[in-house]
Amino acid sequence: MLRKVQDLILCLLLLCNISAGRSG
Repeated sequence: MLRKVQDLILCLLLLCNISAGRSG
């Protein structure tokens, strides 16, 4: 379960990074 949560957090961070990169 922890591994799944870590994957989810990583995915979220990646999405946030892409969004910020496109915005900025």
